[in-house]
Amino acid sequence: MYSPQGFAEYSSSFQERQHHLSLIIHAILNSRPEGFDIVQEAIKWHVNTGLVHNPTSARVSIPSIVVPTGSLTPSTRANIGFKYKWRWFPSLSSLFLGLYYARLLVLAGAERLDTTLTVSQMQGKFWLEVMASSGVGHLMHEDGPTKLAEILADFWR
Repeated sequence: MYSPQGFAEYSSSFQERQHHLSLIIHAILNSRPEGFDIVQEAIKWHVNTGLVHNPTSARVSIPSIVVPTGSLTPSTRANIGFKYKWRWFPSLSSLFLGLYYARLLVLAGAERLDTTLTVSQMQGKFWLEVMASSGVGHLMHEDGPTKLAEILADFWR
């Protein structure tokens, strides 16, 4: 049952989890090498840090995200937009909820839900699937492609 006190406690704990997640992301970005000597190093780093859990998919996808420039440098500068990340997430949630179509949200872990999405999911406004028990990380489509395909097939039925 909904209670304002319980919601306030959840909202506060969400902000704490969001701050904790922000610290983890900063740590990952700060530990990211400026470049790799060979593609295999880039693959190994992504698997060892847990960014990609599936070594087979890492061997396919990681070569496409490093660019040869004397050494292999990541083709994305993930830390550039990081300071803006928490500003656009709330509006992204509202845009998602404003869609007039059936909605499915697949997450690696429920701690990534903001307050708006949590309340809306409790009201049944979209279908939520959490793949935490499937051993997936940020790249769910690579770490658990079969499980994600099953979720999508069930949603489309």
